[in-house]
Amino acid sequence: MDSGNDNRDEVKNWHEIDSPSGTPGLEGLRKSGIRRRRLQHDSDVYFEAGEGDGHLVPLQRVSNFVIDAAKKSEGKTTRKGRNPWNRGVSPELDNELENNPTTTKGNAENSEPKADKKHRRKKRPPRSAEFKYSSVLWDVIERYTDTEPSTNIIFQIKDFILNFLFFIATTVLLYGSSNQLGNYYSNIATKVMIESKCEIPKSAPVNFLNIRRDAELWSFVDQVLLKVLYENTTLGRVLSENVLLGRPRIRQIRVKGDTCSTANLFEPFFKSCYDYYNYAVEDKEPFGLKSSHWKYQEGKDREQTQGRISTYDSGGYMYELDNNLNDTKKTLDELERNAWVRLGTGAVFVDFSLYSPNADKFSAVKLIFEFLPTGGIRTKWKVEVFRYFVHVDSGDYVSAICIHSFSVLFILYYTLELVQKLRFMKHEFFTSWWNIVDFLVVILGYVMTFYWAASLIERNSIANRLTNLLKLKNHESFDYIFRMNDNYLMTQSFIVFLSALRMFKITIFRPITMVTLTISCVKKELLVIKLLHVSFVMGFALLGNILFGVGVLQFRNLWRSFYTLYCLFIGGLNFIVDCQRKGPNWTKIFFGTYIFAYLAIFFNLYIAIVIIGYRRALLKIEYLDELTYFEELCSEAIYACLNLCSTKRLSGKLARRRLEKIRRKDREALAPILRRYECRGLHLALILKKYERGSTELEKSYDDDKIYSEIQLRNQLIMEVEEHEKISQQLEKVAKSLDFMDQNLSDITSKVDYLVNKVINKKRVV
Repeated sequence: MDSGNDNRDEVKNWHEIDSPSGTPGLEGLRKSGIRRRRLQHDSDVYFEAGEGDGHLVPLQRVSNFVIDAAKKSEGKTTRKGRNPWNRGVSPELDNELENNPTTTKGNAENSEPKADKKHRRKKRPPRSAEFKYSSVLWDVIERYTDTEPSTNIIFQIKDFILNFLFFIATTVLLYGSSNQLGNYYSNIATKVMIESKCEIPKSAPVNFLNIRRDAELWSFVDQVLLKVLYENTTLGRVLSENVLLGRPRIRQIRVKGDTCSTANLFEPFFKSCYDYYNYAVEDKEPFGLKSSHWKYQEGKDREQTQGRISTYDSGGYMYELDNNLNDTKKTLDELERNAWVRLGTGAVFVDFSLYSPNADKFSAVKLIFEFLPTGGIRTKWKVEVFRYFVHVDSGDYVSAICIHSFSVLFILYYTLELVQKLRFMKHEFFTSWWNIVDFLVVILGYVMTFYWAASLIERNSIANRLTNLLKLKNHESFDYIFRMNDNYLMTQSFIVFLSALRMFKITIFRPITMVTLTISCVKKELLVIKLLHVSFVMGFALLGNILFGVGVLQFRNLWRSFYTLYCLFIGGLNFIVDCQRKGPNWTKIFFGTYIFAYLAIFFNLYIAIVIIGYRRALLKIEYLDELTYFEELCSEAIYACLNLCSTKRLSGKLARRRLEKIRRKDREALAPILRRYECRGLHLALILKKYERGSTELEKSYDDDKIYSEIQLRNQLIMEVEEHEKISQQLEKVAKSLDFMDQNLSDITSKVDYLVNKVINKKRVV
């Protein structure tokens, strides 16, 4: 346990260690003023050196039984006069107490007096019981301070079970709230409204997607829209089985004139200039006939509508269709004759809502016609469907209450766990990726609850207004409830994704541990390669936008070009024909270079980095011997059950297989060590075969001693041989030196004799 965290823990008990004189070790502890204390969240006994310096040193781990016994008898003495706090701390102290039982009387005399019964503390359960029922669920500090493998396994299994249950609950809640059959309903509405064609004078028939002019817009409203909404010349039924909720509405948004700049050369030819729509240039002044349909009206809600070009406000110039078809046609003819849609129109919206009692489907249809400043119309449609009454019978309500309660309980549990982690880890909490994921799950859980409550309140509000809606008195917008429902489903989707991602947090499964270790070992390299990859694709996206942006839809703008090239190997080259029409030579050069560079560089880089990470993970996981995996626990449990069931044959087979696995692992670990000592080939195989590994730790240590003793003996022989060779080489050098010296001495002697003879001859001559 860190010394920085020790000062924050509550001190439970202080006891001065008083040992008899004459014991060097204990006397030194007593003289130095070392005191023992037990921390709130740990069952270890720590000793503090000095007075208040806060540095704790664990002397020896004390069992829960000794701690509980000491707590019960605090301030008391035992039958022999010993203080139980002095038992089980160290062997020296225990032996001293056994040999000198009379010396502990001083401790008994100096012990604290008994407390009154009124002020006596209640007995706490044993520490083991607290761990079983409380620490497993709530004590986060125990997880980070206790290094026992069994504690880690318990926490890992607990996390896996809770996360799996949370994943199941959120998945059921998501798919129970989402509308799978709504896709078919949306497809039917699309085929009726979008794919139906209308006749255009002096032109080919067009559907909703091909509308480009004002005349085509009015023809679509007259020939398609009114036929769908007025089946029996009156509002109320659509497609026979759908009921209109409120009147359909046609809404127009206008743009002010002189909102864009025109070159001076062309100013005499253009009296006004209309820019793209935004809230600052929106026109709210009356125009045309200046009746109710020609005056600006504020929207009842502040929901905005997203188009292909701009985002539009909820207000505008509105016309709600009449209940009678003839009245509606008269009004539309008047609007068309007087150019209700004219220069300055930014967008036209058609909104209506339906309810299908048979399928319990609530839908809203929105048709958008956007007018470009350069001329022409861009269309967009949106059909949203969800279940109006999510729960029909009592069984649906019971399941919904259970699942929602289950999810809320999980969110509350994760919140408490998160608070404990934040209190314990403080600023270091956000240094771990998995802590950030847990934090996001909790935050998104509360956001999901908010959206669910807002959607439920709005559903109740619609139910209260349902009578007026069916009478078709006015138009009613349902954009708010659709937005709340979409945000609720989106938040749930993120929670399901993060809960599935948290499965990789569990380290008791070896494959998951290998995957997470592989990614963590090369995360920086992967980040660098990903940045280079994005830069590479962005450069080609800029070039593709310049080369093919005019004639190819996939390269119309920069982000579309980037997305097209990024997903090129998934979606294929179905747009290559359009690119070849724009520039056949540039198409071959562009795509040939991109595909070759992508496959030759980045694809191989990703593979190489993953292989390197896997090798690093293999090396790292060999040193994580304290980890115990789930498959090992299962095999141990199966082996114990087979022994209890007296199936000796099968249990013996499993035991032999497990022993062989252990031996294989040990051989793989010993082989590199033996190779360092020049044991290779047949010699290495003979040593590993000669010393088979035992099944128990004692046998394995005995085998290791024999192997290492043989290696040491062999190394000694090799060293002796090498020493003999070195000595013989040195002797040869000495012999050569002596021969050289003898030769030099003989030469010197001959020269001296020559000089002596010469001197004698000179004397004779004289």
